[in-house]
Amino acid sequence: TCYFYYRTPSFDWGFHAGHVISGGAGLSYTLLQGKLRLALDAYNLLRNNLRLDITTPDYQMHADNENNRLTLNLGVTYSFGAPIQGKSERKSAQELRSRM
Repeated sequence: TCYFYYRTPSFDWGFHAGHVISGGAGLSYTLLQGKLRLALDAYNLLRNNLRLDITTPDYQMHADNENNRLTLNLGVTYSFGAPIQGKSERKSAQELRSRM
């Protein structure tokens, strides 16, 4: 899977915030007939530092937010036991589906 996020520059509460770009990707792989799942996700592969500008009649301040660090997550999931068997469909649901 992949994701991309973009926010346009904005002006709120006296702050002028620059554009924000963020993007990442992830992979998932199953083994042992679907019982074992391995996942690796990388966040903020594409990123920029958020710049804030505050301007008042008395002063002007610039701040760079650098907290968008590269993050890697590794997930391992194992399902124990037999698969859950679902209940059979009610007859009324079958009839409704056949009319559609």
